Amino acid sequence: MWLTINSRGRSLRYTVLIAALFACGVCFGDIIYLQGGGVIVGRVVDRDEECMVVKMKGGARVTLSLERVVKVEEGEPEEIYRRKSAHIKSGDADEHFRLGLWCEKVKLFEQARDEFEKALVIDPNHLDARKKLGFLSRSEPVVPSVKVGEKEVERVAQSGSVAEGKREELLSAAKVLLERRKREILRLAGLTLDEATKRIIARWYGRWEKARLAVLQKVFVDKQPASREELAAVRRAYDCLHIAFSRRLKTLLSMRKEDAIKRLSQLKEAKRRYGVVVKALKVLGKDVGGDEDITLAEAALLLVSRSGQAKELWRKLRGWRLQILVELIADRIEAANRTVAGLSKDEALLVKLINRYRRVLGRLPLLIDKRLCRAARRHAREMRRLGYFGHVSPVEGRATPLDRARAEGFRGTVGENIFKGGGPVEALAAWQTSEDHNRNMLGGWDPLVIKSGKNIKVMGCPWSVLGVGADEAFVALFGVRMRKNRSYPPSPSSR
Repeated sequence: MWLTINSRGRSLRYTVLIAALFACGVCFGDIIYLQGGGVIVGRVVDRDEECMVVKMKGGARVTLSLERVVKVEEGEPEEIYRRKSAHIKSGDADEHFRLGLWCEKVKLFEQARDEFEKALVIDPNHLDARKKLGFLSRSEPVVPSVKVGEKEVERVAQSGSVAEGKREELLSAAKVLLERRKREILRLAGLTLDEATKRIIARWYGRWEKARLAVLQKVFVDKQPASREELAAVRRAYDCLHIAFSRRLKTLLSMRKEDAIKRLSQLKEAKRRYGVVVKALKVLGKDVGGDEDITLAEAALLLVSRSGQAKELWRKLRGWRLQILVELIADRIEAANRTVAGLSKDEALLVKLINRYRRVLGRLPLLIDKRLCRAARRHAREMRRLGYFGHVSPVEGRATPLDRARAEGFRGTVGENIFKGGGPVEALAAWQTSEDHNRNMLGGWDPLVIKSGKNIKVMGCPWSVLGVGADEAFVALFGVRMRKNRSYPPSPSSR
């Protein structure tokens, strides 16, 4: 809070500032930048033409000459961090690194690490980020040359025998060839990841999974709304994952079905060559188990090619690799939603907010269903016209949400959320604090929960589609199609 008045009004200014501090619980959040690069975090409680007084977290007060002060940013460091983070251009590794340096200055050390890791995930050869994180080697080390050729390794695999004195040389060559074949397979799907990036993603995933399951447990089992802090923790961890995944999924998301089928043919040959090297290594005494990275690459290409075989493969995946496939499905659903015409600006925003909320908590986004949109829109219009607000309509044949959905030709289970008194943002916030409305928004297919075999109670209704309507009030209809029309995950082609 800034008040620009002269020194004769100093006592008045001091009183106003202290009252404001007392009202907000005396939080310490202004950031004062000093000449020479120094930074102080505290609350400005007084100032005049020559100096300012800063109250530190421990209660101590520091008087600073204004000649030393370069600028002051108002607000809590975490709040300022969120603002700065939101303005970084997508894919700008240097901006993330600079934000990490700023976080270090204001003692937001966990956020600093996140930003350095984002820089490294975006640019695996970002030297400054590697130094900060202790990953001093570059992401793609030069593959050593070997004297033994691929044909000799293949002969070992075919014959099952090793020439005298050649074992070590052949073993070294086979290891190099194995890595080459693996990279070849991953590049076909655009999913090449160096070891440092994998470690970073695994850390982000573990943090996100713990935070989101705690929220789902609270919503579905304890039947309580999650706190702002709990939701913020989930969002922050998911945003880190999304940065990592979005860059890796660009190739797949832009790939046509025909291209994916062509790459699958190439992948089949690459896997054959990979298998030959694995067989040779076994002969040489080095048993190589299944590789989840290769399974991920194949499953992703199968998914883009619309092959049902992808479902068989993703049962072999777990953790962040499985989540990459979930993100791929989610992006396809949201791309299909963007092609739906006829939604108002408020309706489109409500769909976006609900699906964003679901994705942050590990749920697939819902596919827009035009029949449910018609039912929701007509209910919103009817409430305005007849002057009531509720789930039960006085109009014959349209009494319940299920009646209204069936009147538009929808066959299946439905759930309904309604809101009045603001826009889409306020609607989402209100539903998040309501037990039943929140469960409606978050119910659905959750491959990660199913895979773990834990917390099955946090599934909720397995919604796959959504309809929205806005006319003074907002209506959201969540639906599950009858089994003959339902697919898991829902297909963007079957609206």
